[in-house]
Amino acid sequence: MAYQYQTHVDHSILFTPTSGTSKDTWKDWRIVPTTRPVVNPPEANIIMDMIPGATEALDTSEAVGDMVTYGIREGSWEFQVINKTLWSTVYSTIMNFLQGKLMKVTLTDDPGYYYTGRCQVNQWQSDPDASRITIDYKLNPYKYAAQDTSEPWKWDPFSFIDGVIPTGFQAVEISDTATTINIPAPIMPVSPTLIITTSDNSDVTVVTSGSKWAGNGTYTFPKGTTTNPDIVMRESAGTIRITCAAGVTGTVTVKYRGGSL
Repeated sequence: MAYQYQTHVDHSILFTPTSGTSKDTWKDWRIVPTTRPVVNPPEANIIMDMIPGATEALDTSEAVGDMVTYGIREGSWEFQVINKTLWSTVYSTIMNFLQGKLMKVTLTDDPGYYYTGRCQVNQWQSDPDASRITIDYKLNPYKYAAQDTSEPWKWDPFSFIDGVIPTGFQAVEISDTATTINIPAPIMPVSPTLIITTSDNSDVTVVTSGSKWAGNGTYTFPKGTTTNPDIVMRESAGTIRITCAAGVTGTVTVKYRGGSL
């Protein structure tokens, strides 16, 4: 059956380079996925070894960092190219933009998140009605939230099924009485950035606490923007408590980008 030309196609993919303009597979290249695009899941790094004489395997899957880690996501997407466009032009256009370059990859079916990694054109197949192009991908294991907690919220990428609107993270007033900011359980491990202002430019005391977090403890943070890589929020809800010096006031913004598998 001949392919029916369409003026609108759902299920496209948006590729965004580290610098420059994004490209949409349908709007910019007029290529249509042969099936709904999905990204394959990452493989968990499971390390289990049988010890001679033992009845159970020695499981060291969480030996490093006390958490499960994951490999890269690998797979491919197949698209049809409508033969109203010279196939060789489309082929070169896509390769010039995409081939092996670092990209953000957003599925329009899942606009609240993006992936990062590299993609490349694998092969081109042609028939009388429509040509086909295959794009391979290698992406990092976690998909990243389209917005971080410091950005004004946008409804366009929000998911009404599993989306969470981050509140209470921006320009929170602080003083010499401890202010507590509640952090929902992050799926992806992340170190928060604190953006601090104080009325006399003095330091503040920061206390972090989460049952599965790394780096729980008491820290001194200066005015300005600070990220402490020793503090890693992960897998459990927790709190960040900020206290100014006596008589001092200010604000704090807790900035981090959530992620999911």
